[in-house]
Amino acid sequence: DVAALYMNVSGDFDAHVQMPDPPPDTQFFTLALAAWKPDMTQAVHLDLVMGTGNETRFRDLVPGEAGSDNYSLNLDTFPRWFRLKRVGDVFTAYYDTNHIFSAWTEIGSIDTSAVEIESGVYGDDLRVGLATWNLNSGDFNARFDNFLIAFPPPPMGTVVTIK
Repeated sequence: DVAALYMNVSGDFDAHVQMPDPPPDTQFFTLALAAWKPDMTQAVHLDLVMGTGNETRFRDLVPGEAGSDNYSLNLDTFPRWFRLKRVGDVFTAYYDTNHIFSAWTEIGSIDTSAVEIESGVYGDDLRVGLATWNLNSGDFNARFDNFLIAFPPPPMGTVVTIK
């Protein structure tokens, strides 16, 4: 089962979220900052996968393109701040562990302009938000703090204050 909180967004955006320390009873589950088409045929995910080494993944979830755009790294520092920015057809993911928002570290970029599937390119209208899911049937705790979406995205190097 997936739980999600999202906003309908049109065009470019810059979304930030803090993913704090995991609870002490951490099991295998995923936290995501994501953008997806309302019909759910395409999505871009910036995931924190807990319980298996705390892997961070940035990927384009398009049917028939599994794994074609996939970045992965392990971050052992908490809390983590994630950023997903869209400019045109390009989605770029960042992380920060020091709360110095002018020093985001880029994870990678995904250019969706050449996506060739029946449903076409991503288009302007997306849902942007937070999601969490657990691959087993057990209960788990998930937490997000300081979620922010800016329209249009501020220029690189701009300090964004999150309260």
